[in-house]
Amino acid sequence: FPNNQDSHMYGTAKLLLCGNGTMLAETLLHGGATIVLASHVHLAGEGEDGDTGDGPPVINFCGRQAGNGPRIDDGAEYSEECAGWTNQASVHKGVRGVIVGPGLSVAERVADIAASPDRYYFNVHTLGSFKQWAGRPRGACRGKLELRDM
Repeated sequence: FPNNQDSHMYGTAKLLLCGNGTMLAETLLHGGATIVLASHVHLAGEGEDGDTGDGPPVINFCGRQAGNGPRIDDGAEYSEECAGWTNQASVHKGVRGVIVGPGLSVAERVADIAASPDRYYFNVHTLGSFKQWAGRPRGACRGKLELRDM
């Protein structure tokens, strides 16, 4: 996005999602300049995929809590605040996931992700992307989920 300080941001995310309720994220982000507001897993809309589709968050990881400035408010809390930038990197390790909204249990959501990972994407929102997409928050950095053996 032109004139966005975070337009060159990139990174990796490794998620551990277990039906027993364990949901952990480890992310390494580079090239951002503004505050990291939130990270979550989204489910793309019907007939869309995680590369280009758009949809609501279904699992929150780090994010700003209520009353602490601009935030992505999807009705669920975040397990912790997102890390700031140090030497042009923002590192998050062992961040617990929180299910967003009613509907599927943790076990059902994890099973759905395992069955159709291409319908999901991991998204990181920054203050720069928040301002860029005011009224409809979109992320600064995203990627479609892929299953990997451990």
